[in-house]
Amino acid sequence: MESPGGYQLVGRTVPIWDKLSLGEHSPDTKPWLLSPFDQIEFYPVTEEEVDAFSEEMNAGKFKVDIVESVFDHGEYLEWIQENSKSIEEFQQRQG
Repeated sequence: MESPGGYQLVGRTVPIWDKLSLGEHSPDTKPWLLSPFDQIEFYPVTEEEVDAFSEEMNAGKFKVDIVESVFDHGEYLEWIQENSKSIEEFQQRQG
């Protein structure tokens, strides 16, 4: 999995570095898929699906679902409050 700067990625995803700038997500030959402050949503797929998506991405044919949005800090704080118990339990397991 190629990425800018040699980042170590966790899990598997479609390529985020389009060195040939083939895809429609690469306006003006921008080879990177992600930008600072992007909010990313992951979903489970089979190994076969991620391999097929990666092939499509490398051929410039994979359509990335990009939705413009504004980060709502108040909404985020509400989410933190609503999930505080499970967050605390997770942090305790981390040690």
